[in-house]
Amino acid sequence: MKILMLTAKCGMGHYKCASAIEEKIKTAFPHAEISCIDIYEEQFTWAVPYFYKVYNLIVNHGNYLYNLAYKKVLRSSDKQGPLKFLSRLLLRDFPEMIDREKPDLVISTYSFTSELMSYYKEKSRSDIPLLTWITDLRPHYGWVNPNTDCYIVADSSTKRDLRLMGVSEDQIKIGGIPVLEKFENAKHINHSEEKQVLLMGGGLGMLPRDMDFYRGLVNIPSVKLTVVTGKNKSLYKKLKREFPAINVLGYVDDIDRLMAHSDLLITKAGGITTFEAIESQTPMIVFKPFLDQELSNANYISNKEIGIVLPSKMSKSTKDLGLIYGVLKNDNLLRDMTANMGKIKASLNPYIINDLVGGAL
Repeated sequence: MKILMLTAKCGMGHYKCASAIEEKIKTAFPHAEISCIDIYEEQFTWAVPYFYKVYNLIVNHGNYLYNLAYKKVLRSSDKQGPLKFLSRLLLRDFPEMIDREKPDLVISTYSFTSELMSYYKEKSRSDIPLLTWITDLRPHYGWVNPNTDCYIVADSSTKRDLRLMGVSEDQIKIGGIPVLEKFENAKHINHSEEKQVLLMGGGLGMLPRDMDFYRGLVNIPSVKLTVVTGKNKSLYKKLKREFPAINVLGYVDDIDRLMAHSDLLITKAGGITTFEAIESQTPMIVFKPFLDQELSNANYISNKEIGIVLPSKMSKSTKDLGLIYGVLKNDNLLRDMTANMGKIKASLNPYIINDLVGGAL
């Protein structure tokens, strides 16, 4: 069987989900041939680094524009808008890519690649099955396309939203947001008397800039702080220089190990990070979201009682040090959040993608 994974590195969550799905399929079907393609790298090639730099700038500094675009696609089922914007570029060579790959199944973890594949199927009258794994807890209309054979969603609330968007019950399966097996197998380890706190802001290192925030965390008694700054080199250098007591790391590939050794994770409300924490059963404190896309993730964390959402903006997080201190000293609360994560983990079917691939949907 030849499987084509379609995704993009917008925020890395979509790509990490695709990698996790690929890992699961390879474990169950070692002879399956799998290609994982970033649609923008495929189409733009030499220009893609600039494309992602602009995207990252918008997310970091132009979140008003990002939120405006998100609200539009969240509320509108009209597919002509986004397709008109990028179709001339992305659809131009799309048929050639499909002809080159010759997939028996297409799995998409990015809403726009789902749109493109649906549009291709409509125009070419192709019967290649399309499986869309939604990597948001709250879906927008970009995920919903008429030529999709199956949707896998994170939670029953996501399924309910899809039903309201007109997707039939039998097309939707609940599977969480996929993470690599090393997170699923992670076990909490802390042989120290100190509480281990992991602070991270995704690959871009989207973390507070106020040094008083870190100073406050360092001064909490019996706490050892690890900060992962990702690609944020300026923050890395500043923390290294000013706080020798902090274990400061840059871009790392062993977040699973760090989570397994942590009693508390402080981070932004990303979907993939939330489910990595669930699999690792690491209680969370999340910064108040400034991207509308992450509001639903924060609500999920709060409603499921697996973490606390800080009331202040990230730039004002120093105001919330008292709340963070209270959570760290409340062992009963930490145990309850861990137990609630265990319940969610137990409710998910880790083999759902293998069942669908084995049954060819």
